[in-house]
Amino acid sequence: MTLVQATTLDNPETLSIESHGTSVQIPFKKPRSWSRSPVIMCISPQFVAEKWQIFLMNIHVVRRYGGHMHIYVTSMVEELFNTLKVYERWGSVTLDYWVRMKFLETQAPYNDPMRNVEWRNQAGAQTDCLLQYKEVADFITFFDIDDILIPRLSHNYHQEFSSHFQAIPSFHSIFYTKRDVAVQKVNNVSDFSFRHIFSTMVIRDEIGYGKSIVNPLRYNSTWIHHSFQLPIEKMYKVWNTELIH
Repeated sequence: MTLVQATTLDNPETLSIESHGTSVQIPFKKPRSWSRSPVIMCISPQFVAEKWQIFLMNIHVVRRYGGHMHIYVTSMVEELFNTLKVYERWGSVTLDYWVRMKFLETQAPYNDPMRNVEWRNQAGAQTDCLLQYKEVADFITFFDIDDILIPRLSHNYHQEFSSHFQAIPSFHSIFYTKRDVAVQKVNNVSDFSFRHIFSTMVIRDEIGYGKSIVNPLRYNSTWIHHSFQLPIEKMYKVWNTELIH
């Protein structure tokens, strides 16, 4: 795949690409002029999402530490979607609707419109999120909904990330590994509590390949874990804090 970077007019109304007399219009949207938080958590597209326990836990953790969650939605169960709409009205999350194909008829209980695209076009959504907030956010993370980060060195995300980047101002990103955990699931929302989640949490030995937090001024595109277009030696690996997954 080839990614083309080019300069356009300051305020274009339309954008097209032409080859051998054939012109195709390229849809685009303007970047955001403001943000609810200087720390944006870009959450990969949710497909047939139903684990409301993870959503509630992560939304409240992100809010507690001063971040704002931008969630891409392909499909999810109706009850969860309605719940997220309430959080959106409160300003706790932003819902963004990723590729949603409507099928007149299906042969299975559900169809995945991204099944022939690498990781359901997750990198495309994350790059879209990056470009939306590039000029208004100080830090942008690229997480899955079950990637949860609790800052260890500071009281909030902004202080935590700032302390790392101030020590390495020429670096484009910081990288956290992830640690698998297991918790006891509750089936009723009335039984949901953070005390129960953390008191039943079992930390496993498995360590997974983690995720990145970027300085958006130094990033133009990304992949699921980090960009492979930028020098890896300019990505700082954090060893004293892990994502819980």
